[in-house]
This record gives sequence, structure tokens and C-alpha cells, in this order.
Amino acid sequence: MTSTKGFRAAGTSAALVLVCAAAHAEVAYTLIKLESFGGSRSGAHAVNGAGVVVGFATTAPNDDDPPSEFLRAARWTGSSPADLGTLGGPYATANGISDANVIVGYSLVPGSYNARAALWRDGVATDLGGLGGSRSEAKAINQKGTAVGYAVTLGEKKTRATVWKNGVIKALPGIGGNTAAAEAISNTGFIAGWSTVSKRRAHAVVWKGSVVTDLGTSHDGTSNAYGVNDAGQVVGSRVVQDSHSRPTLWVGTTMTDLGTLGGDQGWAWAINNKGDVVGASSKSGMDEARATLWSGGRAVDLNDVIDPEVRAEGWLLLEARAINQNGYIAGIMRNEMGWEERGYLLKPVTSAARH
Repeated sequence: MTSTKGFRAAGTSAALVLVCAAAHAEVAYTLIKLESFGGSRSGAHAVNGAGVVVGFATTAPNDDDPPSEFLRAARWTGSSPADLGTLGGPYATANGISDANVIVGYSLVPGSYNARAALWRDGVATDLGGLGGSRSEAKAINQKGTAVGYAVTLGEKKTRATVWKNGVIKALPGIGGNTAAAEAISNTGFIAGWSTVSKRRAHAVVWKGSVVTDLGTSHDGTSNAYGVNDAGQVVGSRVVQDSHSRPTLWVGTTMTDLGTLGGDQGWAWAINNKGDVVGASSKSGMDEARATLWSGGRAVDLNDVIDPEVRAEGWLLLEARAINQNGYIAGIMRNEMGWEERGYLLKPVTSAARH
């Protein structure tokens, strides 16, 4: 069932979600650098309520010519990663984690370079299965253990937004095209993602039960939804008339441009129940995006609220990919001196605590 009218998120206006309980002007962050397995890259994709982070980390280069690094699903409880293992193939990535430390993502299987949706529980990796096709991936999991993502159908003709719940796999309805994916799920059952309406054009959507709502876009462009909170407020991005991507908040089907750090482009990746939004945006024109927090009606460059020594050492926070209910923020940073990438976790510290 498709709807463009009936969806209602909590709150009466888009401005409501931008007002959080505590102003962030008095907040700074301590940064934990999330190390790799000896390779050049790591990245944080999700953080749970206890501050446990999951994502990916690369192994040390092997002896091949040229050398290769292998991408592994990783969990961090401090700065050192734990390898979650794979489904038998060489690569894996973790995308989501619940407060019960159940983790989802994807892994390769032996003899194939196609991804399979994977779940890790108590150190064991499980293939979640798919819809008959060669590929699937789990993108998020809520506190009830329901996972969402996408799977390719039998015959490889369609990619469907997919739900894994209590051992049952369910394909969600789209809005006309052959491709859709679910990117996030709230504890109240709202699922955010996107669906194509034609071969080349996607719209942000939200599912509640069996009903899909087209969140629309602007200027006949594309839009994508990446995060949703328990009130059903959705964040993502939309392409505007000049082909720039803009960070966007949807309350119901009402769109609000969240603004940027001063530049032309940005993306919103996640929203918590306080209405704090994280993502990335540019400071000038189409310059490289920087990790951004939207809170209290304004955009904050997260590079400006951490120890200046981090920047002095060459690190630039590029993206904020996740935020938990306590305000912990996880993402990816790059060292402009050595061009290495690392995941990071930011923990908020009030000015009173610093003194």
C-alpha cells in the first residue's frame, strides 16, 4: 500500500525537532580514535547506548604485488578493534548495533564476491538470507532485534527493501521502480529509506507496517532518507535544482532544509530522539564536506568543538554517521598529512566537567 497523505510524525512543525533539551554551546567533545587492524583505514557506522561502536577496519597489507588490505567488520569498546569474523569470505562490514550488542551488516561468502546480509551475536556470524537473488545487506537494527536493509530478488531483476524479524524475511513495497533499500529503523517501527520511481530517480520514503509514504523531493530531483527516530522524524538528503545535495529533515511529508556550514552541499545521516541530527556539510561552495551537528536550530562544525591538537596532527572529521540518545557521535576522519582514514567516537563533556 502506498500513501502520500496519511503519514504523520510526532510534532506539529519541522522547527520543533530542531530544538533540543540542552543547548550545545556549552558542550565540547573528547575524541577516541578508532584504530584499524594494521591497515590504512577504519570507519564508524553506528554506536549503541553504551558507546560501543561498529563499522569496518582494514588489515595490514599482505605480500601481494601490489599489496592488498582486507576489509573486516569491527567492534570497538575503546580504541582497539575486535574482529567480528565473516561468513567465510575475506571481507565484511558492520552497519548497525543494538543495546543488546547484536550487530548487523554484510559479509562475503566463500567463492563469491556478492555480499550477504549478516548478523553477529555472541561472537557468531549468521547468514540472514535474502529474497532468492545473489546479494543482500542489513543496514540497521533496532532494540527489538528487527533488522532492515535490502535484498536482490530471484532472477536478479529487482532490489527490494527488506526486513528480517524473528527469522522471517519480508520485502517492503516500493513506489513504482525496481530498486529500493531500507536504511534505518526506529524502536517504534518506522523504517526510513528510498525507492526508485523510475530507472534513474529515487525518492526518500518511510514505511510503517505495510504502508509506504513517498516523502517527495524538490524540482523533480532525487532524495534519500538515511535516519529516523522514534517519533518518525526522518533525515536524509535531496538534490536541488543546481544539482547540489542538501541535508533535509522530514516531519510528516513536510521538508526542511537544515542548512550547511556555509557551503552549497550537505547530507544528514542520523537523528536521535532529542532531535539532534548528524551528517556532513561544506563550509564554502562545493568544498570538501566536514562532520556536522545540527542542534538548537544551527549547524556546528564538529572540528571546532574538539581538542585543537587533533587538527594540529592533521586529522579532519569528514562525516558524522551516527548519534546515540546520550549524544555520542561516531564517524570517519582523515589525516591530511598521511591520507589515512580512521573512525572516531566523540563523547560530550560539559564545560563544568572540564573544569
